[in-house]
Amino acid sequence: MSRFYNPYFFLPLLEGRDDDQCVAFDTIRSGAHDHIRHDLYHPDCNTGTITCTITTKTPTLVGNRHISGRKNESPGVVEPYEVAGKPAFPANSLNGMIGSVMEALSRSSLRVLEKRSLSRRKKPREALSAIGEIVQGPKNGLMLKPLTIPTARCRPHGGRVEFRLEEKWAALFDGVPLKECLSIYVPKNSDVAKEYAKYRYARIPIDESQVVKKGKMTISSDSLKIKKANENSYFLLGWLFRKDEKNGPPTLDISEVSEAGYAEGRIKKLELEGLTADQKKMHRYERFVPTGNGIDPIPIQEEAIERFAALAQEANQREPHFPLTQPEFEEHKVELKPGMLVFFDIEEKNGAIEVSEISHSSIWRKVFDIRDTHAAFGGIRKNLLPWKGERTHLTPAEQILGVVAEEDEGGSGQVNALAGRVRFSDALPETEEVAWLEEMQPFRILASPKPPCPRLYFHRVNGRQGLQPNGRKYYLHHRKEEMEKRTGTEPDERRWWETKETEGTDEWEKTIHQKIKCRLIDKEQKFSFRIRFHNLTDAELGLLLASIEPLRAAAVVPGGKPQAEECSGGEFWHRLGLGKPLGLGSVKVELESLEIEEIEQGYTQWSAEPPVAKKNPEMDGYLRSAIDAGLIDEKVLEVLVALGDPEKVDAVVTYPVTQRQYEALQKGEAGGERELFKWFGSTAEQLVPDGFWQTPGGFHLSGRKLTAHANPGTNGGGGGRRGGGNRQAGRGSGRRPSGKKQR
Repeated sequence: MSRFYNPYFFLPLLEGRDDDQCVAFDTIRSGAHDHIRHDLYHPDCNTGTITCTITTKTPTLVGNRHISGRKNESPGVVEPYEVAGKPAFPANSLNGMIGSVMEALSRSSLRVLEKRSLSRRKKPREALSAIGEIVQGPKNGLMLKPLTIPTARCRPHGGRVEFRLEEKWAALFDGVPLKECLSIYVPKNSDVAKEYAKYRYARIPIDESQVVKKGKMTISSDSLKIKKANENSYFLLGWLFRKDEKNGPPTLDISEVSEAGYAEGRIKKLELEGLTADQKKMHRYERFVPTGNGIDPIPIQEEAIERFAALAQEANQREPHFPLTQPEFEEHKVELKPGMLVFFDIEEKNGAIEVSEISHSSIWRKVFDIRDTHAAFGGIRKNLLPWKGERTHLTPAEQILGVVAEEDEGGSGQVNALAGRVRFSDALPETEEVAWLEEMQPFRILASPKPPCPRLYFHRVNGRQGLQPNGRKYYLHHRKEEMEKRTGTEPDERRWWETKETEGTDEWEKTIHQKIKCRLIDKEQKFSFRIRFHNLTDAELGLLLASIEPLRAAAVVPGGKPQAEECSGGEFWHRLGLGKPLGLGSVKVELESLEIEEIEQGYTQWSAEPPVAKKNPEMDGYLRSAIDAGLIDEKVLEVLVALGDPEKVDAVVTYPVTQRQYEALQKGEAGGERELFKWFGSTAEQLVPDGFWQTPGGFHLSGRKLTAHANPGTNGGGGGRRGGGNRQAGRGSGRRPSGKKQR
C-alpha cells in the first residue's frame, strides 16, 4: 500500500465569530430579542416541520446500554437503541449529527469539545534525574526536600572518577556528603528490591569527609554506576549495588536497622502488578534514595504544581496499569502529596532557589505553551469554545440548537441555558422488519492517537512550540470494496472492522476486554424522523436545510463554484453511531418534505387540520438567504461536500500503520491490530497519507487546493504544491518518504 487516508480529515476552522457577529445572551434572557424566544411566535419567522429519511449505506448502530468487557475473558457488549422493540436512532444522536454540520457551516462554537491537556513525551536530553521528596510546607502548602544530585558528567581515569555539577546544583548540594546525596541502583530481582519495606539504611564505603565542594569531587570508581554515552562522554548515575561476594567483596550493604556508618533512606519502588512480562523487563532497577542530607526544603513554583496536576490528570485517564506508581500511595493514581518521591529541576529566582519542574518519572511528559484543547481553540476566538463562563454571546448554531453551560457559574446552583428552537424526533424504521447482520466477531480496537499528536490534530505555528488546531474533525467514508471484503476461511472469515485475533491466543486474552461486540443494522435499511422548528428566520431555516443536505446548498452558491458542479451528480453521506473510524455508520439523509405553518390563521379560525401556508416550498430561497446573511461559509461548504462524497475516497482509510501491519490486516492476521504507535517512529516502513491532506491555512483534496482563510497567527500559506515535502499524517504529500528527516 503506497497511500492511505486517515479516518478523519478536518473541516476548515477559519476564524470563528466575534461578539458583534453573535447575539448577547443577556439580550435573550431579558426577553428583549425579537425572535430568539419561546413565549411567542414572531410574524416574520418560520414555524413548521421537516420530514427526513435515513438510509444506512454501511452497517450502522447507535448503542444504548454498554456492558464492559471482562479482562482476559470477554469483550464489551453494546445493546442497540430500540423503540417498541425495534431498532431506532435516538433524537439526540440525530441532533448531534446534523448539529455538527451546522456548527461548521456557520463558523459557530464547538458545542462539544473535551478539555484535554496537550503534552508530549520528553526527549532523552530533557530527562530529569535529581530526586526529591514532597513535604508539607507552611499554610498547608507543598515544598520539596532535595535528596539526590542529578546525573552528572564525569571523567573516569586510573580507577577514579571526577564529576562536576552544573552551577545551580553545585550551590544546592555544596558541603553535602556524597553518601547522603547519591542513590543506589538495586537490581529489581534482588532480595532487597523484593523486600523493600524492611530496608531503610545503607552502608556506602566512603567516609564523611568526602563531600561535594563547589559542585565537584573525585572518588574511586569501583562502586559507581557509570553510563558511557560515546567515546568521550560519561555520566555518573549513582552507586552500584553488590550484595554477594561472587565478584569480589561487597562494596554496598543495605540493612533494616540503623548501624554506624549507614545512611538513612528508602527504596523508590514502582508498582509493577498487572504488567506484561515484556513491560516488566523494561524496568530493571529500583533506587535506594538517601533521605538525611540535612538540606532544607525549598519552595515549589505554583506553575510547576499546575503543570504536574495537568499531566497527572491526563496520565490517570490512560491504560489501567499506567502510570507506574509507588506502592505506598493509591494504586495507579498520580497525585502530589507529602511523602511522594519525584524527579525535579530548579532555577534561581529573585536570589533564591525554587523548584521549577516536578516529574513523576525521569522521562515523563512536557506540556506545550498552549496547555489544553480549550486554550488552543480559544486562542483563535473565544466563541469557538463550548458555552461557559468567559463567553457572553451565542453563535448561530447555539441560537438555533440551544446550549447549556458546562459548569455552575459562581456556585449559585444555576447555569446559563437556552432551549433550542428545533426538536428532533427519534428515527423509526419504515418497514415492519429491519435486517440485521448476523452475529459477528468483536470490532478491532477503536484506538486513536491522543492529542496533541501534531502529526494528526495540530500544526505548529511559525516553528514555535505553540500549536494551532487543524480544524473540526470529520470522519471519512470507506471504500465499498473494503467494507464488503472478507479475509480468512470459514468459519473464521472476518470483515474489515472485525478483530483478526482468534479466541484462545495470547493476543486475544490481552486485549479482548478493550473491544466491543454488537449486532449491526444492515445497509440499505430505511428510517424516518421529523424536525419541528419555530421562530426561525429565512436565513436560519436555510442553515438548517443546508445542514441536512449540504449538496442542495452547494448547488445554489453564487458564481457556480467548481465544487458544486462536480457534486451535482454525486452524493453526500452523514456519519452516525459506532465505529466511524472503521467505516461503520455511513448514512444518507434525504429531506422528504417541508411544511411551514400559518400561525396567525391557526389562532383566528377553526380547522380540523393544522393550518399550512406552504407545503414543500421552493427551498433555494432559504438557502440563498443563509448564504447572503453569512450563516453558510462557502469555503467550509466546498470542503464539506467533498468529504461527504463517498466516491471521492479512492484509497484505503485506516489509522497510520506500517506496511507490514497493513499487509497483516489484509490477510486477516492479528499483527495489524497491535502496536499501532509504530508508524510514528518508523522511517523505512512508513506509509504516506495521500489525497485528503492539508497545511496551515490551506485545505487539499486529491491534489487540488481548496483555499481557506488562514487562521490568525499561522503562516497563512500552506503550500499548494503536490508532494510539497510535509509528510505529517493528514498533512503530507502523496509520495513515499525520500529519507529526509522529519521535523
